[in-house]
Amino acid sequence: MPATLIPVIDLGAFGLSAGAADSYTGCDAVNGNYCVNSGKDLYLTFHNQDVSAHNVVLSDVPDVNGRTLQTAEKTINIAAGARYTIGPFDSTLWNQKSGTEAGGVIFTADDASIEVFPHRKA
Repeated sequence: MPATLIPVIDLGAFGLSAGAADSYTGCDAVNGNYCVNSGKDLYLTFHNQDVSAHNVVLSDVPDVNGRTLQTAEKTINIAAGARYTIGPFDSTLWNQKSGTEAGGVIFTADDASIEVFPHRKA
């Protein structure tokens, strides 16, 4: 199955609007997830709700020379109860080139206790 799309939240110039709250979505540990990426402003904030550490793996794409990143460069270890923000994502290294996820960054959490808050400044 294709990865599950999670919509990106557009933040105001100074962050969340008054009265708004972070909007975390549970990660799909089976199929993975993806968010549409313009290449300059997507940030992913992950929250580990578990009492054990977990990993999130980002799926890169080959660059113009056919090279990909090393596994350690695309694996994020998130401690128990911690939050971790990463971004922005260069579209030439992270955006999928074809399929349902074209133009998106794919990530897969190893456990459903990981939530993600995808956001960008408006």
